[in-house]
Amino acid sequence: MKIRTYLSLISALMVGTTSAQLQQTCMVVESGFYNLSEAGFVQTADGGFASAGPFSESNDGYNEIGVTRFDANGDLVWMRKWTTGINDNIYPQALVATADGGLVLAGADQATGPQVGWFILKLDASGTMVWAKTYASPDFSLTGSLYSDNFMQTADGGFAIIANGSGFPGSYCMLRTDANGDLLWSGEFRNTGVASDVAELPNGDLIFAGWAEGYQQPHLVVRKDGLTGATEWMHWYNSTTHGFDVFGVTIGPDSTIVLAGKSNELVLGTWPQIAVLALDAAGTPLWMTKVSTADMTTGWGITAHSDGGYVIVGRATEAPPSYDDIAPTITKLDNNGQLEWSKQYPPTSGLVYSRFSRVSIADDGDLLVTGLTAGTTNYVQRLLKLAPDGSTCPYCPSQDYGSYQASVPQIAPDQTFQDMGPWASEAPLTLTMTDRTASVSAAVCGTTGIADIADEYLVSLSPNPMIDNAILQLPEGAVPSNTVLVLLDAIGRSVHTQRVSGTTTIIPRGDLAAGSYVFRLLRDQGIIATGKLQVADR
Repeated sequence: MKIRTYLSLISALMVGTTSAQLQQTCMVVESGFYNLSEAGFVQTADGGFASAGPFSESNDGYNEIGVTRFDANGDLVWMRKWTTGINDNIYPQALVATADGGLVLAGADQATGPQVGWFILKLDASGTMVWAKTYASPDFSLTGSLYSDNFMQTADGGFAIIANGSGFPGSYCMLRTDANGDLLWSGEFRNTGVASDVAELPNGDLIFAGWAEGYQQPHLVVRKDGLTGATEWMHWYNSTTHGFDVFGVTIGPDSTIVLAGKSNELVLGTWPQIAVLALDAAGTPLWMTKVSTADMTTGWGITAHSDGGYVIVGRATEAPPSYDDIAPTITKLDNNGQLEWSKQYPPTSGLVYSRFSRVSIADDGDLLVTGLTAGTTNYVQRLLKLAPDGSTCPYCPSQDYGSYQASVPQIAPDQTFQDMGPWASEAPLTLTMTDRTASVSAAVCGTTGIADIADEYLVSLSPNPMIDNAILQLPEGAVPSNTVLVLLDAIGRSVHTQRVSGTTTIIPRGDLAAGSYVFRLLRDQGIIATGKLQVADR
């Protein structure tokens, strides 16, 4: 089976590098079977990347667990699938990279018998399975949601999940495990609607969110103690007089809770629009932002950026009766909900886009974006690594879109629901792993990438964090005289540039604000070294 990986072709610039870090690119992993990346695209602890989602040999409705692993260049390391040997109807929905260098994948599991459960699969850095477990109820099935992650790793190494229980008007089924997947607690709220996402506050409390079914219905946000599952508060919210469908949740500065989705209030365009709502830690509304076109727009995934702002991914859809997808969308807001930019990514030859549903932040501040993409004959993995301003190379062009308007969110009257208490029991999941044969061709988009410093240049930067200045130390004769040092802020803007000559260069702080910066050493052939510089408070 042949698998081809395409990046924008500027391979001539790779001459003289030893190990490049993937730069802004539009990558397509195509195979002879149905291969989706709905579970996400993340950077791993070793600087590489991974994506995950369902594999299907014939698109017959039966799915297997699939994970694709890339090195720091974007070259394929391995592609594997995991099967149960029962009915193989497992739908991976969320992928996280763990601090120990491994990966964790979660999703809906229909291999546990008549009652559908939820699974967590833990892999080590080499892709070997460490453990796999399912969580199910004897009374009802669970369903996943395509709209959000539904799953996260907590700060203590454990995991949290939210899902829907089937057979009822709607329910939130929440659970929390330790780092080994052992169940700590579970809880169920019935008559609540569609479960969407989970996020963790700095103190360890968990935020669970979703939306009530119906055009003008409110959505629910619940804050729970992360270790005990005790409910701290729960509120319903409206966008003025209309409902707000919540698909993604993230946590911003000062424990701000930020929810992204779709407002059904027809204000900017003819049809619903992307909406983002911010709450303080007590659940009090702070601000609400809407971004719209004349067609339907939806925000499905959200992440907090290191600059304090928020990145929202989703899709634009033609108005009824067609509901055809126009293009995936990405929107960037600052920490007060003001629109910084918004872009669409129209189809290129041979690809029919559907949506972006996952976004994460790479170590260098770039955006890692993925979603469901249809090819001409099958599904393909479409993985974008975009600059912090959403720009990319000509291979996957973008265009600006959307209008901005502030709105006034409201706390809606309490809705009737039932607190059903614990529901989950855990069980081991037996999986069989199979390697997929792959051949790869790749080239880097834009600059060469980052050379392997250990092979060419021993770069020392101290003190780091710096207060007033830092000293860049290089070996004698290691760097040519035309080398330039550039500092980039959290959103990729150049904030400082200076020549580098000799073995010692003093980097003045100047008016740099406290925070995290990326430094790059540049020469004519591209980037030769990079790293992080922390600036401390004075």
